[in-house]
Amino acid sequence: METGKKRKKRAVGAGLAAAVLAMSVCTAYAADGSQSQSMQLTIQKDASYTMSIPKSQNIVFGTVDTEIGSLSVTGEIGTKQEVRVSVDTTEFTDTADAGNHFPFALWQGSGVFTGKTWSSKELEDGGTSVPLTVHIPSEIWGKTSPGTYRAVITFAAELADTQ
Repeated sequence: METGKKRKKRAVGAGLAAAVLAMSVCTAYAADGSQSQSMQLTIQKDASYTMSIPKSQNIVFGTVDTEIGSLSVTGEIGTKQEVRVSVDTTEFTDTADAGNHFPFALWQGSGVFTGKTWSSKELEDGGTSVPLTVHIPSEIWGKTSPGTYRAVITFAAELADTQ
């Protein structure tokens, strides 16, 4: 048998549960017996992508074209979005004498690489990779003094809305 105290606790608990349910339900009243209501459902899935760049490379002195690997982007983005990758390079600079430097070109195929844009469709299909080459003409090598030279290639990726 239940004691009076237990019955009161159950009654209070049931009352609180009914109040919580009542707060999450919309109620509509209609004098003619018809009524209509709607509710909104929302789901959010964030876009994500990964940019992969070549590892550090050693360039053999005198080599005009050195393949350094591929740039690629993979991921899942919105249908009205794209991933834009830009590139910035420094000149090769002598580590012992900053005044001693020479230029190079970063190529994709036989032309200068300035960046690439990946669409949501391209990423959905697995993305594409861009093979990259460091191009240093023979005449540049002929004017280069002995030393240890370093250059930096910086890739910047951004998720953007399509135009």
